[in-house]
Amino acid sequence: MPAEMTVLGALLQFRYAAFMREITDEKLMQQYAKGDAKAFDQLYARHRAPLYRYFNRQINDVATVNDLYQGAWEKIIKARSKYRSNAPFKAWMYRIAHNHLVDHYRSSRSTDSVEAHTLPDDRPDPSQGAIEREQTEQLRAGITALPAEQRDTLLLKLESGLKMEEIASVTGVSRETVKSRLRYAVNKLKRSLVE
Repeated sequence: MPAEMTVLGALLQFRYAAFMREITDEKLMQQYAKGDAKAFDQLYARHRAPLYRYFNRQINDVATVNDLYQGAWEKIIKARSKYRSNAPFKAWMYRIAHNHLVDHYRSSRSTDSVEAHTLPDDRPDPSQGAIEREQTEQLRAGITALPAEQRDTLLLKLESGLKMEEIASVTGVSRETVKSRLRYAVNKLKRSLVE
């Protein structure tokens, strides 16, 4: 009998895992707001890596990145009762993360530009070749040189995969402004890479 219970338990867990993959982020957030901790676990599993990368691409200090990342999740947890299911969860989550990052910048310094050392140093290991290192450094320098609004908009698009309307909601600007910032950012990056 215990072997049957173990198999049955494993089967139930498998079915539950498959069921959870089919549930939208919005439904999971609604369930979590009602107290379902497993729903939060699923949301966290889905979004932890992209959210961490969002902060990691903005700041080149692991301790600060970890603090921002943890703080964003704390704010998401505290705001769970305020979530409205008619808003896409990812946009809502990145709005919280974006505001948390802006608060960090405001409290840490009052300059609009980000210095080169504030972006992560993602250089490939030496065996991957000097050309790739140079291209990576050019890209990093190009991203660093972008105005803060363009850089943030570009990273929201690349790291989170948000749609333009969602980025507009996150950053508090119009869709056309998002399009413009993305276009200018991409053009500036292209120019910096061919120089």
